[in-house]
Amino acid sequence: MGYGEYICIGFKNISGKTKNMNHFLELLFEEPAEEWNGSYGVDCQEIYDDFLPEVYYLLTEDDYDIEFAECSNYVVESEEDKTELFYLLNVLFGKTYVYSENGTFNTVDDNYYREEKIYDPCKCKRLYGERNVCHGDESVFGENIWNVAREDIEHEAKNEGIVPEWSVETDGTIKPDRDNNEFDEFCYEYASFILYDKYGTKKSETDIEMREPSKEFVDKIVARAKETNNTELLAILSEKFEIE
Repeated sequence: MGYGEYICIGFKNISGKTKNMNHFLELLFEEPAEEWNGSYGVDCQEIYDDFLPEVYYLLTEDDYDIEFAECSNYVVESEEDKTELFYLLNVLFGKTYVYSENGTFNTVDDNYYREEKIYDPCKCKRLYGERNVCHGDESVFGENIWNVAREDIEHEAKNEGIVPEWSVETDGTIKPDRDNNEFDEFCYEYASFILYDKYGTKKSETDIEMREPSKEFVDKIVARAKETNNTELLAILSEKFEIE
């Protein structure tokens, strides 16, 4: 049992320049990327499970009170930086997806939070997904799962020939009536396999306009490269941008 949190960023190039992109990322983050082998999130599945990056960087990890050193996340100190990095990679290497995930988990009360963003250069969209479930207090996004999904549950129960019966708590929340064993068992099985994912997940998308990265973002990377005498990184940047 324990608590943990994680932040990672992933990349996928579809313009045939994966090798060049990976080399640039190694110079940028000052360490090699890992091959993507599935979500880093603990017991909280991917929200956009139809997309996986090719490589990723685990920026921060705090698992069971073990802290790992952060890699050079000066590049992605903010959400704006992730957006600018997306534009930079697309200018340098053609169509490149940028993926980010972060989350926390607490296995004591089975509380999981997860956030994903995918910057899509083909559809010019930013996909956003969020999951917030707590099995311990039976909630999604802080609200009682039974109250949130009551209509859905009653509809499915009646389809199965099961009579819905609820117990009303003093705070106004409801729970399956434990005296109705058939309905009680149905609810917890239905919740485990369907309801938490259905009501504990939100998705949205926004349009993004393809452009060059901001001068401020490029200048920040250039300044860092000069500080660390990263001449190869400067050479790659100078192919597309004026370096002073």
